[in-house]
Amino acid sequence: AGTNPAEDSGSKGESRLRNATSFVPLHGVEVRLVDLEDDTDMGNLYNPIIAIDDNWKKKTDNKLTLGGYVEYKFLKHFKLRAELGYESRNVLQDRYYGATTSFARNGDGNAFAGAQGLGHIMSTNQYSSRLKETNTFEYAQKFMDNAHDFSLLIGEEQTINNGFLRTTYGYGFDPTMSGEECVNMLGLAKTSSINNYVNPTDNILSFFARANYNYMGRYYITGTFRADASTKFAKGNQWGY
Repeated sequence: AGTNPAEDSGSKGESRLRNATSFVPLHGVEVRLVDLEDDTDMGNLYNPIIAIDDNWKKKTDNKLTLGGYVEYKFLKHFKLRAELGYESRNVLQDRYYGATTSFARNGDGNAFAGAQGLGHIMSTNQYSSRLKETNTFEYAQKFMDNAHDFSLLIGEEQTINNGFLRTTYGYGFDPTMSGEECVNMLGLAKTSSINNYVNPTDNILSFFARANYNYMGRYYITGTFRADASTKFAKGNQWGY
């Protein structure tokens, strides 16, 4: 059934199904739709069509993913490889809370008293991106009629993450305006505010190595090493091995 609260989690008190059952189209029975100012006789239930219009939402989710690599082999036993990957996501969401919603009636602690019972909007723009590059050098060779097989891989990897969240609030729109009109005409709100949050720095730098040896395909020895540094930790404690 429908949703209404600011956190977009649904509400029993404003369920569209709850409203719809109060307006069953019975032939020969007069159904009286109450005004918003005097709805006590109907237990604070509203016309479901109005309830739907008062819960207008538009969401756009754009994703971009790019990736590629370059590989170069030389002197028969050596190989260089460079990889690069990028991905981003931009989510835009506009939400309108009409006069019949609990958000419009009660507010969220930010709306001033004169805006109760009017239309409100909340628009969010959440963006995140990730850039990852990896460079490796590999040496591989077999000796003595292929009885001995040895390979060595060393590499470096770096990941850079960015992102932000921008939230725009508009309180006190004329309840006769549609949700889309309110979003496009923020200046008509009685009051408005913008909150900006920038994600903290989240970068990782890594170095790694691996050596493999096997004899006649029967005996194997493997050694690995890895070191990682993260900007999430304080200076002096950023490296782990």
